[in-house]
Amino acid sequence: MILYVVILISLTIFLWIFIATAWGAPYIPSNIRTINKVLKWLELKSDQVVVDLGAGDGRVIVLASLLYGSKSIGVEIDSIRYVLAKFLILLLGLKGKATVIKGNLYNFDLSNVDIVMFSLLPASIQRLQPKLESQLPSGSKIVSFQFPIPSWTSAFVDEEKRIFVYEIDDNRSTCL
Repeated sequence: MILYVVILISLTIFLWIFIATAWGAPYIPSNIRTINKVLKWLELKSDQVVVDLGAGDGRVIVLASLLYGSKSIGVEIDSIRYVLAKFLILLLGLKGKATVIKGNLYNFDLSNVDIVMFSLLPASIQRLQPKLESQLPSGSKIVSFQFPIPSWTSAFVDEEKRIFVYEIDDNRSTCL
């Protein structure tokens, strides 16, 4: 009986990870110090809108709103992580400043966004790339954790932490 329970739990965890990978990336939470460092690099202002595509537990949007006063939106497809992010926002009193939306990151409108952050697998980044190019306004910044955006020139790279920062300019290219 115990063996069946262990197998069932293992299979459930495996499927949860596999399904998350199919959505864009497995859930690997970012380090809070790293997120704060990135937000400092970006010189985040309170009037900017930050979007975290694949928000997980909401730590990026919570830190952006809590520490910098920015309006922050997370997009998360996983129901459990969506509820966790909602709970964290309510717990910290950030309702109205930080929001999490249950949905698919490929369907979210990016036309009024200043900063987009994500930690996705290369295939998901390639799928997202045309949307970033067509929807983001000039001056928008993009932060990709772990993997670079193919054919784009980064404005800043932290090789040790594998953080790639890009900026959309007037010519719709991606360099400063």
